[in-house]
Amino acid sequence: MSAPSAPRPGTLCVHGGVAPDRLTGALVPPLVQSTTYAWPDLDHPPAITYARAGNATVENLERRLAVLEGGSDAVCFGSGLAAIDALLRCLPRNARVVAGRHLYGGTTRLLHRLHADRLRVDVVDTTNEAALRTALEAPADLVLVETPSNPTLQITDLFLATRWAHEAGALLAVDNTFLTPLYQRPLDIGADLSIHSTTKYLDGHDATLGGAVVLHSRHAGQGDAPDGPLAARLRWIRKASGAVLAPFEAWLTLQGSKTLHLRTREQWGTASRLAKLASDDPNIESVYYPGLPDHDGHEVHRRQANGDGGILAVDLGGIGAARDFVSHLRVFTIAENLGATESVATHPASMTHADLPPERRRLDGISDGLVRLSVGVEDPEDLEADVRVALNQVARRQPVVA
Repeated sequence: MSAPSAPRPGTLCVHGGVAPDRLTGALVPPLVQSTTYAWPDLDHPPAITYARAGNATVENLERRLAVLEGGSDAVCFGSGLAAIDALLRCLPRNARVVAGRHLYGGTTRLLHRLHADRLRVDVVDTTNEAALRTALEAPADLVLVETPSNPTLQITDLFLATRWAHEAGALLAVDNTFLTPLYQRPLDIGADLSIHSTTKYLDGHDATLGGAVVLHSRHAGQGDAPDGPLAARLRWIRKASGAVLAPFEAWLTLQGSKTLHLRTREQWGTASRLAKLASDDPNIESVYYPGLPDHDGHEVHRRQANGDGGILAVDLGGIGAARDFVSHLRVFTIAENLGATESVATHPASMTHADLPPERRRLDGISDGLVRLSVGVEDPEDLEADVRVALNQVARRQPVVA
């Protein structure tokens, strides 16, 4: 008789890392909301002493995420930025960070405003192999990349980034929020850390705020301590700073993760359809979607990922056209989130990346005409019709050339 095969991703979404409750048999593990835990006596503290030091519901989510990513450990935080902040706090003073130029605006703000006085941050176009190689000819402590990037879906070669980061003595951390562990697993390629805003696809219902760092086995470790394995240091920083994920948020994210494979299958398929529709529309100057064959990073992306994502960005040429487009959408909602069941349209220049100076936004391809579309699980035909109607309104307002 052949050995049973390893569970496939959809099965891991439902069952990975979490079993029915041992005390009650509850198929859905109960929410542990308590902040306080009883000591039997002064010599025998409980496994968890206080809510800031740990929580059983949060630990269930951490096990789920570690299984999905193929990691050996995971540490959850109150947000994705809190997770990145904790990682940066693990670095010694004057540590060198090579940061991808195409990072989420909040991550860039974190690096250049909150950590500017203690870290040396070099911003590098990690999608440019020559630039990345040159940057890592000197020693570094951390390489932080996001692929596909937010909002222009730029692609960094994770195989090269892993090799060159390690040759430079650095950890490689990959923000894997856009593709989820189902479609890209940086740890399998050799990255040290995979970071998520669990607020996005992992929750998937616009209901929670959270973040996580999933660690390769070489960085796993129990407990919390200011030194020792990276996982223990992250937990210590979480406890010391109070950047904890609330139990109810963790419980909701666990429930959301059970349908991750179903939701993303629909979202990925519809996003591909919308990207092709946009590519054929004369009102759109550029379409950013790694699944399109003419995308600059298409070949690299297909080597390291097995799906193209549910996000695309379109450049309509100017703020007027962008405003006309989003104001005529009816199924898409103008908002600042992504990855959930509802389709969302975002104007990065005035919303998610507004903190970046205009010249930096232009350098990164974030024009005033750029609109990011996060595709939800509505009927694909309704979403296509919604985009067509909005684009027709843009076309009507274009000046007629005699």
